[in-house]
Amino acid sequence: EEPYAMSKGSELEGFCIDLLSAVSKKLDFKYDIQLVKDGRYGTTDDSGNWNGMIGEVVRG
Repeated sequence: EEPYAMSKGSELEGFCIDLLSAVSKKLDFKYDIQLVKDGRYGTTDDSGNWNGMIGEVVRG
């Protein structure tokens, strides 16, 4: 979500992307960013199941 991460074609840019890049260089690790399929952060439905980013983390 703007301005933390914005889509620019097939690339992402913004504060969080810059921060992640700087930290990964400092601590020497690699990462992949994957957008969630439904584009949501996450809410629960009537049965308590999560959707969005939280749902993907919970489901593994």
